[in-house]
Amino acid sequence: MEISAVAVSSSGKLIATGQKGSVFQKTPEAPIILWSYESKKPLAVLKGMSDCINKLAFSPDDQFLCGISANNMFCIWSVRDGNPIHTRYFEHPLSLAVWGEIITDTNPKQPTYSLITGNINSIFINRLEFDINSMQYLLKTGTCQLPNTGLVRNYTFAATQGDLLLAGTTGGDICVFSVYSTIYRASIPLSGNGIMCGALDGDVLYVGGGDGKVKKVVLVKGDWKLTFEA
Repeated sequence: MEISAVAVSSSGKLIATGQKGSVFQKTPEAPIILWSYESKKPLAVLKGMSDCINKLAFSPDDQFLCGISANNMFCIWSVRDGNPIHTRYFEHPLSLAVWGEIITDTNPKQPTYSLITGNINSIFINRLEFDINSMQYLLKTGTCQLPNTGLVRNYTFAATQGDLLLAGTTGGDICVFSVYSTIYRASIPLSGNGIMCGALDGDVLYVGGGDGKVKKVVLVKGDWKLTFEA
């Protein structure tokens, strides 16, 4: 079926492709294929989702892959053996999934992973931690504190930089969150026709808007400022 999502690992050695749900089966299963970039051959087929794969993202060390599907499912797989380690159904579909920092202070061999997910009403700060009792990774989820008036957004892309989460929206702004403090910080309006995509390079954020313009936003003394557009 048609490819609907692609992710490349940080090392560049792995590629994950997700597809639309199959029309040739009774249930519209949407498998994810894990590929070796070097051999150009599939390594594993990851299952558990249907309808359509919307987003895929590798952990920074290539150990895990998370995915969001159109049937409101959220899954995390172990890249090593292809087995799912976490599966959850959400009432509202997720539109944001991005990995944060890896914490190795407590257990370098089984580090803790930061994973941020979000839907139209909420931002979830997750920690993927190794549980000694069960000898497996478990996901612990907390909710980010939002403004008292609420924050309703459809997210189009997200990137993390240390404590900061930057999330572009269909409303045309960049929402800034603190991952460590689990709190909403600010909103930066950039485009009247929504933000379609973005890429973070150090202290520079490049944004593609629905108005056909590319904008450069730079972090200066703790504040993000628009410095160029074309």
